[in-house]
Amino acid sequence: MPHFDDVEIWNQCHAPRCDECGGVIVSFPVYSSIGLNEVAYAQAERWMRNAGLVIVIGAKGAYGSYFHQMQKNAKLVQINPKPTQFDAWSVLNIKHTADEVFGKLTIRASSSTI
Repeated sequence: MPHFDDVEIWNQCHAPRCDECGGVIVSFPVYSSIGLNEVAYAQAERWMRNAGLVIVIGAKGAYGSYFHQMQKNAKLVQINPKPTQFDAWSVLNIKHTADEVFGKLTIRASSSTI
């Protein structure tokens, strides 16, 4: 099975698919039920320890074990129309889909003059 560690694969404007079976290749290391790349996992823990702001987009809940690394004074913002375990932690809950939120940001950014 192919393994993709390069984040650039996600900047192609479509989900990558397996050449063998045609299935969607899942992002890494987001899903905790799948074996984790130890280097990427350690980096995620370092990012969480150093983050002053964490933005959670469309997650089902606090299943990533690196969330325990988050600083007590760090702020968490959630973008998700559905309730999750992050509701109680968040300083801001945006109850819309990521497409709706980022669509509005894109429209505003493209219409403003710099």
